[in-house]
Amino acid sequence: DYRLGRLSASGSRRALLRKEAKKFFGTPIYFLNAGIGLVMLLLGSVAAIFFRDNVEEVLIEIADAGAEVPIFPLLTVAACFLLSMTELTACSISLEGRQLWILKEAPIPAGGIFAVKVGFQLLLELPCLAVSTLCLAIAFSLTPVQALLFFLAGASVGTCTALLGLMVNLALPKLDAPNDTVVVKQSASVLVCTLGGMALVGLAALLYVLCQGALGELAVLVPIGALLVLSALALGLLRSVGVKLFERL
Repeated sequence: DYRLGRLSASGSRRALLRKEAKKFFGTPIYFLNAGIGLVMLLLGSVAAIFFRDNVEEVLIEIADAGAEVPIFPLLTVAACFLLSMTELTACSISLEGRQLWILKEAPIPAGGIFAVKVGFQLLLELPCLAVSTLCLAIAFSLTPVQALLFFLAGASVGTCTALLGLMVNLALPKLDAPNDTVVVKQSASVLVCTLGGMALVGLAALLYVLCQGALGELAVLVPIGALLVLSALALGLLRSVGVKLFERL
């Protein structure tokens, strides 16, 4: 019984992107550990709107006590810290396991594979960051400039950690793990990226504090610039050293 139908087709990168999405959303331990930062970011931002009156009361009480709370820097650091916990690329190569040869035999260069893995993490982070920016701007009455700086800071952290995470995973792969739990929770690359992401956000916050006296809130542009430079260096390493490491796997 033959039926005439239309067969859909898609490019290799789209197919790899779907594969990444299926792996992420279809593996509970991967989703919970690598995506918990995004979940907390969204929940916290939405909750800030519903509890806006309570937040304003607390801020007024603190101001009446003679203390000043730097809301914008605290919100930015908190969001960047949660984004640094999103470690998809830190274990994406290791999760291929014994099926890595299928990926290596695919008709797509190593650079294209890297772009899909980094791009998938950013596709998750940037929309969540945009929603968070809007919610927090409403809840804490952020100015348009503050909201823009908040988004740029989060985007720079997300981009930098995604690129560095993939580079670390290529250098410290774990392809012989008995299950995904070992990769996500016990692999060396995840540990390095977890501690490294926290340290990166801490150094960025320190750089902001050092420049705040001269630039005010615009001092956040300094760590943003530093993170973008680091991202460019990581991208260069991926295109050179990363490709060689991938070919040796």
